[in-house]
Formats: sequence, C-alpha cells, structure tokens
Amino acid sequence: MTRGRDARRRLAPLLIAAACLAPSALAGRALAGEAEAAIQPPVSLASPEAVQARRDAWSRLVRLGMDADMRGRHDEADAAWDRLEAMDPRDPEPWLRRVDTLYWRHWYDESQSLTQDELRRVLDRSRTLAEAALETNEHDQRARWLLGETLMQQARLEAMTGSYMKAGTTGERGRKELERLLDVDPDHAQARYPLGLYYYFSSMMPDFVQSLSWLWFVPKGDREKGLSLLGEVHAGSSVYAPSATMVLVAINNYHDPTDVQTALQLSEQLHERYPENAILHFELLEVLLNAGRYERLIDEALVLEQRAGESEGVTGRALLARIWRARAALDLGRREEAHEIVFGLRDDDPRLPEWGRTWLWVVRGNVLDVEGNRPAAVAAYEKVLAFPRTDFYSERPVRIASAGLEAPYQPGASLQVTGMRSRD
Repeated sequence: MTRGRDARRRLAPLLIAAACLAPSALAGRALAGEAEAAIQPPVSLASPEAVQARRDAWSRLVRLGMDADMRGRHDEADAAWDRLEAMDPRDPEPWLRRVDTLYWRHWYDESQSLTQDELRRVLDRSRTLAEAALETNEHDQRARWLLGETLMQQARLEAMTGSYMKAGTTGERGRKELERLLDVDPDHAQARYPLGLYYYFSSMMPDFVQSLSWLWFVPKGDREKGLSLLGEVHAGSSVYAPSATMVLVAINNYHDPTDVQTALQLSEQLHERYPENAILHFELLEVLLNAGRYERLIDEALVLEQRAGESEGVTGRALLARIWRARAALDLGRREEAHEIVFGLRDDDPRLPEWGRTWLWVVRGNVLDVEGNRPAAVAAYEKVLAFPRTDFYSERPVRIASAGLEAPYQPGASLQVTGMRSRD
C-alpha cells in the first residue's frame, strides 16, 4: 500500500494539462481582448468566416489559459475559463480546464488547497455537458474527446482517494472513448496524451488491484505503450507537449529504471521556458540532487529562495528550496552550512507545505548523524515515521528515515529513493 500512496502523491501534478506555444507576457490584456472579440463575433454567425473566427478565438483563449497555468498565473487561467464559459455555456471544455487549474493550486500545498467536493462538482458538470453533446450528435468527436478525458480525470480523483475499483471502471470507460476517437483520427494528440498517462500509470496500480486484473473493469496498464504515446506528444507541437514533458521528467527522475540525465535535460527545458513557475523550478532542484549536481543546485536554490513573499505558494517552495540546499551542502561536506539552514527553519512554520516538514526532519537527522550525535539523529528519524499519512503523503522521506534508523547517514551517500516501479 505504501507504493500506491506514494504514487498518488507523485501522480497528483503529473496529469495537469499544461502549455501554450504563444508567449504570455501580456497575458492579462490578451485574455480580455480575445474574450471581447469572441463574445462579440461578426454579425453573421452562419458564415464560414464567422464560424472560423470564433473557433480561432476559442483556441487562443485555451492556449492563453493553459500558458497562464504553466507560468503560475492561475487567476489569469481562471479568467480564461470564465470567458470560455461565457462564449458557450453548453461546452464542457471550460469545466475540464478548471480541473487542471485546481490541481495546479493544490500542488503548492496538498494538505490545504484542494477541495475534493469542488473537483467532483466541476468534473460532474464537464461530464454532463459532454454526454449531452454526444446524445445530440453521436459523431461529435470533439465531445467524445472531452468526455474521455473527463472520465480519465474522474478516475484519477477516485484512485487518489483510494477507490481503485471505481477508478478502474471509470478509467476503462474513458479509455474506450478515447481509443474509439483514435480509430477515427489516429493523429488526435489531445486523445493520445491522456491515453499515454492512463496506460503508463495504470501499470503502477497497487498489488491487490493488479491481482484482480482478470476483471474487465481493472485496467491492465501498458508501460511501454504509455511511454511511447507520451514521447510522441512531448516531441510534437500540441498544447499538451509541455504537459507530457513534465510527466517524462517525473518518470525518469523517480521511477525505476531511472534516467536522471534525461530528466535533467527535460527539466532544464521546462524551467527555461517557464522560469516564473516555482513548482517547475523546485522540480529542477530535485533532479539536480539526484544527478549529483550539488553546486548548481545551490545556485538555483538561492534564486528560488529570493522569491519568498511573492505569494503563499511560491513562499512554500522557497522554504523547501532551503532544505534542498542543505541536502546539497551536506553531500558536499559542508555540515556547518547544512546545520545552520535546517535548524534555522521552524517545522511548524505555516508557510511550509505540510509534507515539507518530513523532509526537514530527515535532513536534520542526516546532519546530526554527520555531527556524531546518533541519539538525536535517531529521534529525528523516528519523528519522520510518526507523521500522519495523508492521501498525498510521500513515502520517500519515510524510506530514507527508515534507512537512517538502520545505519548512520554518511556524507556523499545518495538521498535519492525511487522505489516506484511500473509493471510491464
């Protein structure tokens, strides 16, 4: 069960739809302009030119909203979805996009910022509208895509909350809808991305679910097929390309067999493209640590730390960056520096994400081990094990603390713990 819990935490951000190829330095003004043009279309809506203009305006708003999310500007993303809904209250897409923004907000602090009831409400609305569109026209392939992806998102929420059987039933229905769409349009990137995620992550379902794989509603998973689809989307130019890149970073950095150099290359690409996104910046620190690039990690952490105070979410990541800087300093043999950092932080600081407290005590234990204070180090590791488990609780610090109880930490030892395996 521990692997399933850890997979849920790592999976939470991975399904977030990301991306737009257009720059958004003026995103706020652009959103307002696009919305006005879309809500006040040419007089003759029946003309092909008017229909195409409306489609173009819709697509630009989607891209601007997704790009705003990738840049950490979630209020702008919400504004884009509101304007899409104003354009067509019967369209499911604004509701599906709101799910992505809710997860982005949630990722800053999993213990506080996500309301499952709100997610269910938004997903139910998206599903209802998509099903209604298909009832009106069963050949509406856009509605089929939106229904399939909505079902995937519902399955994701059910799996995250431990309802694996229900998730299997919902997810399998979503898979069938999207595969049916690909039978008609094999190059439909918006269907290939959620299918890639589904194939890959359903191969990581917990043991007790996999043991029931003979049941039709339990997803079998296909690691290689999932990776192939994600790789194709990553290499393409669709709006989901950056999302696929995010997923591939996590897979290569955390999942056995890891490929940290590939993860580093992809993570650097994302950070270069979206430097404002504190979450992506912090993920770069994670990859740098696993790659043994300690000096570079320290430089990047100091940059992220300077952003404390920008917002509650960014401040949380800035505090976490200090902990990761201490991890790098310790592996470089600079124990005094590491000690000053981790013991200068309060584990009850409300700005620190809840799961960051476990990492703080892990690194404190490592520092105490290096200083020769074994009893205090053991107490620190035991404190990690005593933290309550939540839906998004990571098992990685627990495994590191457990290893610390068995033997003292040694400087230079890798703190990377993956243990997340997908099934072939």
